[in-house]
Amino acid sequence: DPDSTSFAKLWAFYALRMDSHGLMNWQGPNDCTGNNGQNAATDGDLDAAIALIRAHRRWPAEGWGAKATTLLNNIYTNMVDGCSGLKNGDTWGGCSSGATNAYNPSYFRTAYMASFNCFEGSNRWTAVANRSYSLMNTAYSSYALPPDWVRNDGTWGQATNSGGYGYDSCRS
Repeated sequence: DPDSTSFAKLWAFYALRMDSHGLMNWQGPNDCTGNNGQNAATDGDLDAAIALIRAHRRWPAEGWGAKATTLLNNIYTNMVDGCSGLKNGDTWGGCSSGATNAYNPSYFRTAYMASFNCFEGSNRWTAVANRSYSLMNTAYSSYALPPDWVRNDGTWGQATNSGGYGYDSCRS
């Protein structure tokens, strides 16, 4: 059975590795201390946000709700692009990046979006979910297997191999 002490230790690990946007660096130094400034990856921060919401529901008096609100605001501000899409991290990707790897569908956590709206009492995550579904529907209707990366129009972007299906794809 999960306990709040163990959860607090996990959060402390996360918080120690935050970047200047209040999001966790996707990679840490080999000695597992501090933060090596590698910037954030969207999937991990979305996972952390849903964990904080669940912790708030389980232990409402312990302040996890305020941390969830802060993290969701940091994610929305730094990881949602002008097209309501989920960027690949807080410093790259998205519709205005001009990159062939504008989006990584395996980073989308569309199932979380309704929980985020419910927790916040808002609908701001609905457009993000819709954009994610739109990109995935375009990509998946064009390819036998989901590609690693998609462009802003949902076509295949860049991948680890010529077929577009690689290690990130299997998570989509």
